[in-house]
Amino acid sequence: MFIDLSESFLSQGCTQSKQVSPDIEAVQLNGQTYRVIWKEPVTVTATCLEKGKALLKVNGALNVELFCDRCLTPVEREIGINFEQKIYAPDAVPAEMNADEQVFMEGTQLDITALINSEIVMNWPPKILCKEDCKGICTICGKNLNEGECGCDTFVPDVRMAAIKELFLANKEV
Repeated sequence: MFIDLSESFLSQGCTQSKQVSPDIEAVQLNGQTYRVIWKEPVTVTATCLEKGKALLKVNGALNVELFCDRCLTPVEREIGINFEQKIYAPDAVPAEMNADEQVFMEGTQLDITALINSEIVMNWPPKILCKEDCKGICTICGKNLNEGECGCDTFVPDVRMAAIKELFLANKEV
């Protein structure tokens, strides 16, 4: 979805504001697909700072269905979309600025979908837990330990004692 921001580059103080409903149904990240459950309209405001230069502000939020890192239970999280950046008209990009720095702009058109996807990735939670004291899943049977104990033997022998254990087993009479 593209928004024309040509009016925002004309005269200082000129402000252009639009509310758009993002057309994002899912988020792709690290080979996983996460479903967007709810999204609010995104407010896009561009204010001309000087001819050919504008300040772009984008505000909104959406809820995504994630999965707990410990027990894999579905978890709903809100991801804020709050973005502020200076943008330039195609003929006013400063010489010291790399053309690739305006990846969301095609001429005077703003690619709002690419911008929102980028903000989602930037604001992705580093650790996703269904609750702070999540117990995870059993490494033997795979049961969710938040729902109760599974009864599996989870004893892990000390590897430093393996040599002594072998001595006992070697001397054991049959």
